[in-house]
Amino acid sequence: MSASLPPGLTRDPQLEYIETSTRAPRYNGFGGKVEAGESAAQAAARELKEECGIEASLEHCGTLLFFTKGGPEWAFQIEIYRADAYSGILIETEEMRPEWFCATDRESETGLTSDGTLPPIPYDSMWPDDVHWMPLLLSKRPFVGRVDFDCDNSGTYKLLRWWFGVPSTQS
Repeated sequence: MSASLPPGLTRDPQLEYIETSTRAPRYNGFGGKVEAGESAAQAAARELKEECGIEASLEHCGTLLFFTKGGPEWAFQIEIYRADAYSGILIETEEMRPEWFCATDRESETGLTSDGTLPPIPYDSMWPDDVHWMPLLLSKRPFVGRVDFDCDNSGTYKLLRWWFGVPSTQS
């Protein structure tokens, strides 16, 4: 099981840019593997601190199941957490470079938001499934999903199929 903390704030999410990877560099959420004796929430908090130097009160908002054909790991579960505020000083680490993005569709032709401050979320530089579940995360809607990828001989992952479920808001 992995723990992940995608965007840091509701209005302006923060993603990290992974440069040191055998795969193509991508924007991704903070996170990593759960160590022996810790919960997924504890792992998410630890990884957040290790990867960018901040602490936050985390809220569980989703579960993703990934299946791959042809890749090194064939199945894994990721717990998704979010935070609306954080404490500490945001830092760049050897592993990650945090960047802020605008969570709304205020994109202009220049690639900046209408107020000129933040670029839109770079879905084209992220995992192909992120565009399907990140809007649920940003709208604070709990979800569960499954994503299937195929990995070719070059290590490139192709999205085969996906589904996401959202609990009913009716009682």
